[in-house]
Amino acid sequence: MARGLYIAFTHPRDDSVEDEFNEWYTTHHLPEILATEGVTSAVRYKSADPEASHRYMAAYTLDGDLPEIVARIHADAGNRTPTTASRTDPGSEFRLFEFVEEQHAE
Repeated sequence: MARGLYIAFTHPRDDSVEDEFNEWYTTHHLPEILATEGVTSAVRYKSADPEASHRYMAAYTLDGDLPEIVARIHADAGNRTPTTASRTDPGSEFRLFEFVEEQHAE
């Protein structure tokens, strides 16, 4: 078993649908991804850089066979609630990271 992070960089289609995008992400997308076996938590951040190509980042904590979990996430995509508020050009970007170490402030 391995621990990892699956990172998704996303962006609303345009500013006029940002609220719709965030509502969809909060009420549909995150809960649907969290229902995937091996996904244990999710957090989202908004870029502090207004010029960033992707305004939002979601980080999903994974526990198990990391490539298999990611494959399940993508295989289930057609069964999740769709949105027209997400930008497709450039589309979302994804990165998978394996856990190395953790430290905490004293």
